[in-house]
Amino acid sequence: MMFSIKDLHRKPSTIFWWILLAVGLLAIGTFFYGEEQNRRWMVVKTQCTGCRIRMINIGMALMLYGDDGSGDKMLLPDTLEPLLQSEELEFLDFDPVEFRHCPATGEPYRYVAYGSLDWSLDLEHIPLLLDAPGNHRKFSSKWSEGTTFVTFANGRQNVVEDISCFMDIYHRFGQFLPEREREILREHCQTWDAESLKSR
Repeated sequence: MMFSIKDLHRKPSTIFWWILLAVGLLAIGTFFYGEEQNRRWMVVKTQCTGCRIRMINIGMALMLYGDDGSGDKMLLPDTLEPLLQSEELEFLDFDPVEFRHCPATGEPYRYVAYGSLDWSLDLEHIPLLLDAPGNHRKFSSKWSEGTTFVTFANGRQNVVEDISCFMDIYHRFGQFLPEREREILREHCQTWDAESLKSR
């Protein structure tokens, strides 16, 4: 088929302009969608970081509270409340209303009240402060579904994945605990799971 010079200068059809418009709108939509995803990811990352720092500070405060020079035991309070009145811990700048809750969801942290722990125990495997199971959801591959923060009795923190209930944490870490501490953790986890079911 032969084309004349006149055919080459023919104006684009209406279909061409519709296609061009659709491509332009798709490009703009993709850009704004990516920007929104980045914004949400930054919010989640900031909240996760804030939650981890808060839990680490509470763990540090509990260690300082328990290390009163009384000997071979870390003496722990029955609740987190005494941390607010301790003059030695003022430098941590706790907010009395917010410090017991995750900044992302407002969920309260769960504190395992062991009463006391022998300093000779393997403290890095004894869960002391727990975030709610699956409290932090992912908007990037860095945070998986079911991410839970756990602070241990030596102040170390772990990011535990694929946790759906508190008893999952017991099954994950209870095997490392002596019998007394294992039973205390089990009772706490069962109570918290029962409370979670009632609140649904």
